[in-house]
Amino acid sequence: MNQARILLIDDEPLLLRTLTDELEEAGWRVTPCASGPQALRRLKEGLYDLVITDLKLDQINGLEILETARRLERQALVIILTAYGSLDSAVQALRLGAADYLLKPYEAADLQQRVQTCLEQRALRRRLELGSHRIPLCPKCGKIGEQVGLCSDVTWSPVATFLRRHAGAEVEPLLCPACGAESGCDRA
Repeated sequence: MNQARILLIDDEPLLLRTLTDELEEAGWRVTPCASGPQALRRLKEGLYDLVITDLKLDQINGLEILETARRLERQALVIILTAYGSLDSAVQALRLGAADYLLKPYEAADLQQRVQTCLEQRALRRRLELGSHRIPLCPKCGKIGEQVGLCSDVTWSPVATFLRRHAGAEVEPLLCPACGAESGCDRA
């Protein structure tokens, strides 16, 4: 099963349920949100590999969701899904950094392919980033520092969180042979 996490936002309950079911059947973990404010709370609480949002929402629109997601994580991937597509909104979404822009009604296979493509691009980008940068590591607590956005603020995260966020990897705790021997374990 694909462990990618998708935040899905649409204020039409039937469409939200349908989209959630289609994406979950394809193997992704989906967090559905029925409103913009709920989605913003979720964005601030957790890490998502991809955000799919309706353009027209009550209170907060999809472009505001896009801007917030990109502000929270510089390389956030967001797909705008809309029944009210226009050249202006498509250009604006792409200028703000949307990964894709899809018109409703959509074909489930097309949406799934676009999601898969976005997730593959994200994984590749993260692997390239990890391989080409020096990563600050605190020798005392073992946390990794990462720059937030374009400013010089640094956020310190546990190694497992960093690897999950930037490489899509889950960390399995396992003692190396030296530490295993040191702790009296026969097997590491």
